[in-house]
Amino acid sequence: MAERPQVRGSVIKIAAVSEDGVTISQHFGRASFYVVVTVENGKIVLHEIRGKMGHAQFAGESHAEETHSLDSRGHGFGSFAQSRHESMIAVIFDCQILLVRGMGAGAYESVKQAGISR
Repeated sequence: MAERPQVRGSVIKIAAVSEDGVTISQHFGRASFYVVVTVENGKIVLHEIRGKMGHAQFAGESHAEETHSLDSRGHGFGSFAQSRHESMIAVIFDCQILLVRGMGAGAYESVKQAGISR
């Protein structure tokens, strides 16, 4: 992935996975969008809803390649899964924080590698 945008002064972007725009979704992969807020000088200055790739978009894809690409850490760490995770987080690459209630270990590592705090 490209270099992450830096926090500019007192501006920070926070993303939360959601299905209703109000609550944080229980499962990162199943959430249909992100609620993104831009906070500047302690105040929310922008509120956005961004579409999110997730399990629904990947349902028709074969899991055979994922099964064969597992590494010693288990499910969610193979190159196929990592590619899916990158697709899920690409739209929040400009965010510094992600709020989630639950996610698999592979997704967690992908978010961590992208430089987003959880």
